[in-house]
Amino acid sequence: MYDVVVVGAGPAGSTAALQLSRKGFKVLLLEKHTVDRDKFCGGGLADRTAELLFKIYGSEIKEVFDFRVNGVVFESPSGRRLIVEYPPEKFYSYLVVRSKFDSRLAEIAASEGAELRENNEVVRVRKEGDRIISTTRNGDEIESRYIVVATGSQDKLGEQMGIAPLSTDQLALCWGFEEDYDTDKVFKLWEREVGIIPVFLFFGPVPAGYGWVFPKRNRLNIGMGTNMDYVKSPQKLFRNFLSRVINEGLLPRDVAKFKVRKAWPVPFSNVPRKKTYSVEYRALLVGDAAGFVHPVTGEGISMAIESGSIAADIIEKAHNAGDVKVLAEYEKEWWSAFGEDAFKYGKLIASSMYKSKTVMEVGLKALMRDEEAVKRLVVLVSAKKPNYTRYFYEYISKQSTLKMLFSSLRAPKSIKYRAEWQI
Repeated sequence: MYDVVVVGAGPAGSTAALQLSRKGFKVLLLEKHTVDRDKFCGGGLADRTAELLFKIYGSEIKEVFDFRVNGVVFESPSGRRLIVEYPPEKFYSYLVVRSKFDSRLAEIAASEGAELRENNEVVRVRKEGDRIISTTRNGDEIESRYIVVATGSQDKLGEQMGIAPLSTDQLALCWGFEEDYDTDKVFKLWEREVGIIPVFLFFGPVPAGYGWVFPKRNRLNIGMGTNMDYVKSPQKLFRNFLSRVINEGLLPRDVAKFKVRKAWPVPFSNVPRKKTYSVEYRALLVGDAAGFVHPVTGEGISMAIESGSIAADIIEKAHNAGDVKVLAEYEKEWWSAFGEDAFKYGKLIASSMYKSKTVMEVGLKALMRDEEAVKRLVVLVSAKKPNYTRYFYEYISKQSTLKMLFSSLRAPKSIKYRAEWQI
């Protein structure tokens, strides 16, 4: 008999297990695969994410930070470049290898009291009085008083509790590769072309999304993501994207040998899930299982970590009150912490930004000569301050369409800023 069973040992599940263990709960953390399983994503940590990690896991988590970039490059569909250099003392800008990163979070949770079981997939949940019975694929039945569902975007357990799953229009597909590579060759090209070692975000290769190039320590992570509705020829889209980046001189020719190796569905666009808790089943949904991914950037690690921590607080509150109905407060708490910023203002931005390639082109070109807009865009992608999405939206929404069109006509082929603003 456990106080809490946490299903899924990604960042959301491991954080919930860690925080609950620290609160004195008897916690079982179950992982379908092994904790070092690889989830395909860029692996970028926004400043908000890094701060949450340091606060919850301590400075030791920095051991699995793989690489640090010193800027970001936004490229429009036609190839216009907005280059922003990050002063190292102002931005974290870390990248991680997800298999190592996720594994370390789970290990820390286990070291502080959570019981970790790998290769244990929960396939069914049922309730018996005030107990929740989790049944694994090998037939084991595990009893608990509460359950935290951290099973990712393809979650099936929530459905068994009567919570509607994420629909096709709430999902995106990310695909690409992460391969060993001599990145010094790449860095020489970047120093010549853009003057920094950045992450690259390319708008236009896919509708309602973007392509990316992220460097790691002797690795390259190159991918793209868009809504499921637009994924008709992923291999062709990727080859075209990779050819574009190579032809622009941003990657050596031999990178063309790499093919799509991985794909992963993630929540996107019309998120989050319509309901993220069940009083009846004593359950809270966290991370991707709840649909917690930013509608503009596609970033989800920060919300995974924060939702896991909030879930632990709510379960403690319900336990201390002796009232399972307290679990309903979970939605109010995550909405206050990150929901309004991401899912109100983020959706407003995404609904305009991802309308078409033309909108992406005009929008980015209009930003290029507006330093205040660039500053706020950098805050948005780096999550550098509280309410970072609203901070960008409040400025952009005040600009007239006519003014932006005229600004876009004056946009240079390339422009560079150094992010030394007061934020």
